[in-house]
Amino acid sequence: MKRQYILYVFLLVLLAACGVKDDEDVKGKSSDTLVPVDVQIIAEKGMLNKEVLLGAHVTMGEENISDAAEVIFEVWKVGMKEESKMLPATATEDGMYEVKHTFTEKGEYVVQSHVTARDMHVMPKKTIRIGDVEPTSQQDASAGGEL
Repeated sequence: MKRQYILYVFLLVLLAACGVKDDEDVKGKSSDTLVPVDVQIIAEKGMLNKEVLLGAHVTMGEENISDAAEVIFEVWKVGMKEESKMLPATATEDGMYEVKHTFTEKGEYVVQSHVTARDMHVMPKKTIRIGDVEPTSQQDASAGGEL
């Protein structure tokens, strides 16, 4: 009986020690090899009252991410963030997500993507012009940067 008890204690200690080593290995690898999710917004100048394709190419390192948990485009006219519209995108191919939107007023617009993938959330933005408008040199406080 005493032998069995000693054997069980030994096995328990051995298993616990292996588990600690595995956790240390995982922690070391995750902090050394953390690669951020990258999103390239694809949106160009568009015409008034015509569909404009808004796209996002989602990658992690060299890998295309086609299984993002969420990709939404938020669109607002410069200076009017409180009137923004949320447009859910659909996956097309090779890490591409797209949605079509028709702009009914000419002007400069901010297109911000909200992408959740691989336990990360990124929100890059891009400014586009709709209709025949000149770019402005003003800063939009709600866009958070130069336009």
